[in-house]
Amino acid sequence: ATTLTGDVTMNNKLVVYGDVRVHSNGGTQTFGIYKGATSTYNWYDTILAKSLKRTGDTTFTIKSDTANAGFSAVHMTWNDLRFYTAQLAGQSSDLDVSDLSTYERMRITGSGNVGIGTASPSYKLEVTGTAYVSSTLGVGGATTLTGDVTMNNKLVVYGDVRVHSNGGTQTFGIYKGATSTYNWYDTILAKSLKRTGDTTFTIKSDTANAGFSAVHMTWNDLRFYTAQLAGQSSDLDVSDLSTYERMRITGSGNVGIGTASPSYKLEVTGTAYVSSTLGVGGATTLTGD
Repeated sequence: ATTLTGDVTMNNKLVVYGDVRVHSNGGTQTFGIYKGATSTYNWYDTILAKSLKRTGDTTFTIKSDTANAGFSAVHMTWNDLRFYTAQLAGQSSDLDVSDLSTYERMRITGSGNVGIGTASPSYKLEVTGTAYVSSTLGVGGATTLTGDVTMNNKLVVYGDVRVHSNGGTQTFGIYKGATSTYNWYDTILAKSLKRTGDTTFTIKSDTANAGFSAVHMTWNDLRFYTAQLAGQSSDLDVSDLSTYERMRITGSGNVGIGTASPSYKLEVTGTAYVSSTLGVGGATTLTGD
């Protein structure tokens, strides 16, 4: 065995066919690579195409690549951790650290923020680009969405749904194409909400093979429908309701019972019955017997 108690300077290579260990009884020695005042060094394994590079006192990079294929890298500084990947035809394996910014994929900042697709994340997780969750996404706190949200499947909310703002200008709407036609249907309670065109709005409650009740609103009247029908399906269209209209309040304030076009404040087509006193404040005209 050979013991060296002083400094050793070598002007050429040192090849060791075996382990290299640095230790002492006190355990204070460390193993280091140093080059001049810049503290810059490179270590490269030509067989495994892996490299280790240190530039300055705070920058450290580990990179694994294959010539003319691509690379992956981890870049560590005093305040962040960066991850890089690339698959490049013709790319040499000695790509410099300064060239890595184009291929940065993820960064963990000193504050603990994680950025994917961004080098300066402002949140604990910030994704610049499209994110996909194949299973359940749980959110423990309030959620703020600043952009549009498109859903290809159902949205289930176990609680209230509110649309509001400090200015109170937002509204809640359901819209489908240029026709402004939509349907909402509750299969459990057999209730539906339907809008056809810009002026027609219907709320309907029914039970399959039993009947239904409905309220139909347009810009100039309010209509009420009821029916008890054997064999009637629960998806009766608005256009089929006229047969079952029971009362209408027109835009002029006339109320018609049994008629869709009342000419008086109250017009009843059919028999009317008053079980108590009927008071008439003005003149009374009787046109029948």
